[in-house]
Amino acid sequence: VVALDRNDSFSASCNLGAALATAPNLLFMNNDIRWCMDALPQMLHTLRANDACAVGLKLMKPNPAQVSGHEIQHLGVRFKLREQAYWPYEAGIEHLDREAAHSAQRVPAATAAVLLVRRDDFHHAGGFHADYFYGFEDVELCLRLERVTGRPVVCRNDLTALHHHGHTRLTGR
Repeated sequence: VVALDRNDSFSASCNLGAALATAPNLLFMNNDIRWCMDALPQMLHTLRANDACAVGLKLMKPNPAQVSGHEIQHLGVRFKLREQAYWPYEAGIEHLDREAAHSAQRVPAATAAVLLVRRDDFHHAGGFHADYFYGFEDVELCLRLERVTGRPVVCRNDLTALHHHGHTRLTGR
């Protein structure tokens, strides 16, 4: 644990953690994530076996209106054309067929709420871009990682974590 004298950006904080890390792989994970299963071994396997540059997973978000108490938040990041520009969005079940919601998918990017990368690839790509204070830094990193490494980003939609999206920021904790 490294205590900072101020609340820095997500990019700067992740870059500091990565600079201090000695393990061969880095797991970026928000503090509002709750594991639903033992997903890390399978994510590591995908990073190695599929030669992916980054691995994310399906994120669920709480929704008391649903029978299960939660709904899909993230099945990977895709892009849509709007106003002559491509904008990233977190794909949900309405954007994909049912099979894609339950299998590993090559995607342009995955959210860094839970994102696994090789430490060497992360540093070679230059880490998170410091000009992003909060938002899209993970998308930009994934695009750059794929370009620099030549390997795909994979979202393991067969693995799940619960994301209390924005909980820390919105509750002031």
